[in-house]
Amino acid sequence: MNTYIFGMGAAGNKATLDLVEMAIINTESFTLFNTNKGDIPQDQYSKFIQLQSEFQGGAAKDPAVGRAAMQNYLADETNLQGLYNSIPEDVDFTSIITSVEGGTGSGAAPVLAKCIADVFNIPVHLFVFIGFHNEEIGMNNTIEFMKELISLNNVTIHIIQNDKFNAPTYKLKEKEANKYVGTLLNIIKGENRENSTQNIDDADAYKLFTTPGIMGIVTINCSGRRSKTDMNAAVVEAFDSSVEADYGGDAKRLAMILNASEPTQEIFDDELTSVRYYTNSSGGPEEIYRHIQYDGTTNEYCVIVAAGMSPSETYINYLLNEREKLRQCNMRNKSNSKALLDKLVSATNNDNKEDESTEDSPVFIPEKTEMPTIRRKKRMPEGSFRVNRIQSSDNSGTENKHPDNPMNSQYPPYPNDQPYPNY
Repeated sequence: MNTYIFGMGAAGNKATLDLVEMAIINTESFTLFNTNKGDIPQDQYSKFIQLQSEFQGGAAKDPAVGRAAMQNYLADETNLQGLYNSIPEDVDFTSIITSVEGGTGSGAAPVLAKCIADVFNIPVHLFVFIGFHNEEIGMNNTIEFMKELISLNNVTIHIIQNDKFNAPTYKLKEKEANKYVGTLLNIIKGENRENSTQNIDDADAYKLFTTPGIMGIVTINCSGRRSKTDMNAAVVEAFDSSVEADYGGDAKRLAMILNASEPTQEIFDDELTSVRYYTNSSGGPEEIYRHIQYDGTTNEYCVIVAAGMSPSETYINYLLNEREKLRQCNMRNKSNSKALLDKLVSATNNDNKEDESTEDSPVFIPEKTEMPTIRRKKRMPEGSFRVNRIQSSDNSGTENKHPDNPMNSQYPPYPNDQPYPNY
């Protein structure tokens, strides 16, 4: 299966360019949209379309601005025809990648998805990055976007939580999330499927991967499992550690792509009992597809695909709780900051009052005491010698050492109350 990608907003653009760098897509299989071209490399300007917004260079984290910018762009018939022509004829589905915390992506992506799915009649996969829950405005945009997903009837949606990736910084977590999108695309395109005795054929794969609604894809590590209990534990571990958002509603279609040796195949539950627990498919999905193969490597795994689920009310409630926690935290920080500011202002006012109270107060002046007289030597002029020639009292011109030298018996030390001779 072939795809064409639209990167929306700063996060979607970065993810798309990362996919090009990883050779998941070629340099002609994408278009970048944003209201600001500041993050676009100059060598990619030919693949970039700048949406016009009421702000100069951005959407100010307002989804309404991004929504209006995309609507205005598509309202032009020339732009609409150019967008349709940019999608190659051999494309099986299009992919839109966006974050939902900013303004451009969260506002423009649903508009573009509806246009491609409903007007162009081309299947759409929408890859959504959920951020780090550290900004209230970003949380508001995320919650509103999740509510809007209900109206995307003909779109397949993947919800990826950036904060679930095991990386030390936000930037590295985002990089890992971009790689994960590449992994999902390879699975959807069938890069990991080989011909075997039990296949998912192309028609079934198309039906599975174009099912509208929330799609969850989980990879289970099957290596080293020796019993059905171990294998069920691996299923639980895979779903509990998934970076995708919780699923809601019954999955319409389930698929397993098992790459394992025969001993491992025998202990794997091909009825997907544990999987149904996580995908809320206890009543049974409409269809289950099974693809079993073994490529001869030691890397044994099973990819589970659950398609056609509805947005999870539980997850939306989780986001609402996270927003309330963030709001309470911000209120506490503001309260603490205000208390500290009030304390500083109060201390400053008290200091000013003390200064005002001492203006008319009598000033204590200590009694004047006479300072002792300190006799100082005359300062030697610069460049003069410390040893001088002193004439004796008889003017004989005899040279003598300096009179201050106590070793000179001719000149005993002078008393303190007598001046030194001129020299």
